[in-house]
Amino acid sequence: MTLSGARALCGLTAQATPAGSGVTGRATLGHELWEADLPAGLDVMHSFRVTATGAGDVAVVALDTGVVTATNGSPTITDGDGNDFEGADLADMATLYGVLYEVVEGSDGYVSLGGMGTLPALTMGDGTSGQEQARCLLVSEAGVDVQLSTQTITLSAVGGDVRVTLLGSSS
Repeated sequence: MTLSGARALCGLTAQATPAGSGVTGRATLGHELWEADLPAGLDVMHSFRVTATGAGDVAVVALDTGVVTATNGSPTITDGDGNDFEGADLADMATLYGVLYEVVEGSDGYVSLGGMGTLPALTMGDGTSGQEQARCLLVSEAGVDVQLSTQTITLSAVGGDVRVTLLGSSS
């Protein structure tokens, strides 16, 4: 597979209006939209989905191969077979540059993601039924070595549903 135009965009801002006495104007807090400096030659990108069939279902993704397996319960795993979108075997990933987590709209419960390398552990969702879609993008412009690394995905409730997209390099 040949990739081109790999990009990661992110930003989060809000306007603040001071309420203090004698203070006027507005301030912009946060960070405007920025684009990460991703290197040329990224050649591994895949996306998979994990949906809980029982509370506490757990799946583990082998970051180097892209293979996702159930380790507790029996979550439904879609496109976690280590193949790309055309059904060809993925090149083994050596370095991860970006990962996007998307809690699918209508998902139930929490989605907990175990830390990997220098990237942190994360919990998404508010434990309510039918929550709005939540997203989290983690980017490492220097890349994270993923050889033999895994990430654990735990879904707290039946109907928990998360889509994960990984971008990296085989060298």
